[in-house]
Amino acid sequence: MDSDQDKHFRQKTHTQQHNPEQPRLFPARFSVPRLLWLGAGLASVMLGLIGVIIPLLPTTVFMILAAFCFARSSAKLNTWLLEHRYFGPSIRHWQDHGAIPKSGKKAALLAMIIMLCIGYFIGVSLLMLSVQSLMFIAVLIFIWSRPSPPNS
Repeated sequence: MDSDQDKHFRQKTHTQQHNPEQPRLFPARFSVPRLLWLGAGLASVMLGLIGVIIPLLPTTVFMILAAFCFARSSAKLNTWLLEHRYFGPSIRHWQDHGAIPKSGKKAALLAMIIMLCIGYFIGVSLLMLSVQSLMFIAVLIFIWSRPSPPNS
């Protein structure tokens, strides 16, 4: 019941799908995984930039995550982030040595103390302050167990 035109169309599309010599409809640079990595990287940069203003969000962690995502999606954005004036050195220290600079460790400790004090003064329950303190202690153990980069 199919017309000759329908058969020709099906044969043509069938051979294009299975013929590796035919050009792809979307080149590899537009692959779904690459776009997902790119989206995750951009979202991480946005969260990191928000973290510059709001001390509850860890800026450096999100920028390291963004570099990880950009390494899998965009060489230009990865290079931009690694060469960034403010974020680049911390990311490179982490990638090269798994290291956190002493200034970053001190800043994290200070931010956590300030957040606990703010919670206490605005009347957060003792239970919540205790839970927050335990979380901060766990994070600080990890941060302070990391080496400091050379020349830090």
